[in-house]
Amino acid sequence: MRGPDGVFRMYVSHITGIPDRREGHDRRIVHYTSSDPWHWLPPVIDSRVHPLPDGSGRHMRYKDEAHGSHT
Repeated sequence: MRGPDGVFRMYVSHITGIPDRREGHDRRIVHYTSSDPWHWLPPVIDSRVHPLPDGSGRHMRYKDEAHGSHT
């Protein structure tokens, strides 16, 4: 998503490890910026950030094909 300042932004969910339950795993949304949208790290595709209908936040989707994800 390109901001009004001309900077491209990507939001990614990151969870440490492979959770076997909800509690006890570090998880966060990571925010990347770039002036070059062709060379993101990590290499994910199809990222989308949408505002929630009630205005309470945003919803994010992305695909990481290298790790077998599907949209």
